[in-house]
Amino acid sequence: MAAGGVHVVSKRHGVVAIGNIATAPEYRGRGYAGVITRGLCRALTETHLIALNVRKDNAPALACHRGVGFEPVVVYEEGWVRRIRA
Repeated sequence: MAAGGVHVVSKRHGVVAIGNIATAPEYRGRGYAGVITRGLCRALTETHLIALNVRKDNAPALACHRGVGFEPVVVYEEGWVRRIRA
């Protein structure tokens, strides 16, 4: 019904980025994403600074992350790059 994972771990810098927190459509709005997020944080917080990446237009994810205690810090742009051969 819900799952999440780790995108990046930097042991050198003590930072981890969690993400891909997802809930099956029929289970949304029941707090499962928050349970997954809190569980990941508990497992990682003693050894790492935790960061998340989320689209600024993903209101449900932003609400979940705020509910767990995260706050927006940096806005970033994401895009596609295509190599053009000369």
